[in-house]
This record gives sequence, structure tokens and C-alpha cells, in this order.
Amino acid sequence: MSSLRRRAVLLGAAIAFALAIAAPAGAYTPTRPDSDAPPGAAPDWLPDEPWVMERWMPFDEAQLHRVLRLEANGVWMDLDRGMTLRAMAVARGVPTRGLADRLLASRRGTVSARTYRTLRSRTRRMLTQQHLGEHMLWHVFHQRSVLQQAPGVLALGLSLSELRARALSAAGASGRRGVRNGSMSARENRFLRARDRQVTGAWLGRPATGTAARAARTPMLCPLA
Repeated sequence: MSSLRRRAVLLGAAIAFALAIAAPAGAYTPTRPDSDAPPGAAPDWLPDEPWVMERWMPFDEAQLHRVLRLEANGVWMDLDRGMTLRAMAVARGVPTRGLADRLLASRRGTVSARTYRTLRSRTRRMLTQQHLGEHMLWHVFHQRSVLQQAPGVLALGLSLSELRARALSAAGASGRRGVRNGSMSARENRFLRARDRQVTGAWLGRPATGTAARAARTPMLCPLA
């Protein structure tokens, strides 16, 4: 690769990192905000809460796939069509009563009663808020602590491998905080960090498959508050 071509690739990667990183190819673009949004909110509004800004998943995605009887790619495609997680359950004949508790089955008993109630509230919101659900599940590296590095990344002119290492380090530190405060399970954190590695591996020309390959291709401009 010529030096000019390499500089163009690095700049494009850094700009994508600064603006908000990966999301589904051809992703659904909301035309109106989630129902929880305040009056006058933009269509891509997100609640300014640490668990949202750091993408600390209240339940394990593996449990979501089991309960909905959908693989990750199926969840992705339905989100891409603008469906909520609750709508996916209805469409597949999955009872919605007690759905949040079923998704949180692996967390029960591992956290305090107070924390569990918080996780259940967050899960219920994810079930009914389309953009929130999409953000939490698929906006790879769309964490405030990761994006805070963007100005420094742009100024330093890092190589693509250095950019990848910084993004992975920041996402990993954020995930560990989420595990320590009970917002996310250690298992889910490992799952998310593995996805991060696969997506960023595609930046370096390494093969990525399925949903991770799609996530690596298209940046999602969804500003964090």
C-alpha cells in the first residue's frame, strides 16, 4: 500500500472512531425518538445515563438469543427493520409477560435485590425502546469513555494497529467497571470484548464473519450526550 493510500485509510479510520464507530450495514435510521425521549428530542436521542453511555448490558445476549429463539444475525436484521425486542418476541410467539425476568435469569442471585430491580428496569426499557436496544446491542465502541480518546487519536496520527489497541483498551476498562458495579455480568463483558476484537480485526484486513463483519463496514453517526 502506498504511503498516500495508507494515510487516507488511517485518517478514515480515525474519523470513524471519532464520530461513533460501527453499526449495521444499511442500519435502520430512526425518524422519531424512542417513546421515553423528552419533547423535542432528536430521532437518535439516548438517555444520558452511565449504563447507556458505556453500553453496560443488563442481561446476557446469549440468554436473549435463547429466549427469542433467534441467533445474533436474526436480532440484528429485526433491529435493522426498526423492530423493538418486545416486537420480536411477539412476532415469534414468545410470551412477553415476565420477559425481562427471563432475560435476567442468569443474573438473579448474583446481585443484590436492589441491583436486580435496577437491571430489570433497564431491561424493560430496552425491550420497548428501539433505538436504545439497537445502541446497546450493536453500536460497537459507542462508549463515552472510548470516544473521549478521539481528539487525542486524531492529533497523534496513530497507526491503525495503535488505534485498535487504544479502542480495545478503553472498551475493556469500561467493561470491567460495569462488571464491578453489577451493571453487567463478566460473561457478557467477555462476549462484548470478543466482538470488539473481531470488528477491529477487520480494520486490519483480518477476516470477520456474520454480524461482526457487517458492523465493521459501516459507521453509525449517533452522537452521545
